[in-house]
Amino acid sequence: MTDLTGKVAVITGGASGIGASGVEVFVEAGAQVVAADLQDDKGAALVARFGADKVAYQHCDVTDMKALEALMQSAVDTFGGLDVLWNNAGSGGTSSSVEELDIEGYSFTMDLLLKSVFAGTHFAVPHMKARGAYVEHGGEWHTAPAPRFSRTPGTVRSSTDDGEQVVATWGSAS
Repeated sequence: MTDLTGKVAVITGGASGIGASGVEVFVEAGAQVVAADLQDDKGAALVARFGADKVAYQHCDVTDMKALEALMQSAVDTFGGLDVLWNNAGSGGTSSSVEELDIEGYSFTMDLLLKSVFAGTHFAVPHMKARGAYVEHGGEWHTAPAPRFSRTPGTVRSSTDDGEQVVATWGSAS
């Protein structure tokens, strides 16, 4: 694992499952983490486990754009900046067939699995740009100038290729 001492991370879906494991790994690597989720009791348990100097919890519905924007600002307000964003929140989406799926179900799935990733990245970039960037992609860690933003393979990767070029101009994160 890359040494993340002095880095600040936001992990969406961070209160349980893979996200909570990510919080643990990031803290062990030296990062301070803002875990964002809808599961307040589990989020509070993370703070109690690791301490408020290492982990903060933020209630956040990633399909709410104002909440996502506030989440990124909370990392800056709480720990002084933002270096790492892991757009981890998600679910299996709507399980209906295309015949049975209504527009609301489709919209929810796209908002959760795609729009939230773009928006989270959009709101994080100005803060990350100020400090350089560390970005998770497919289990590989990159420092600028070689990151990619990823969540839904292909779709998000394709939609952020221009963003990758912007990140590449930020210089090396140390």
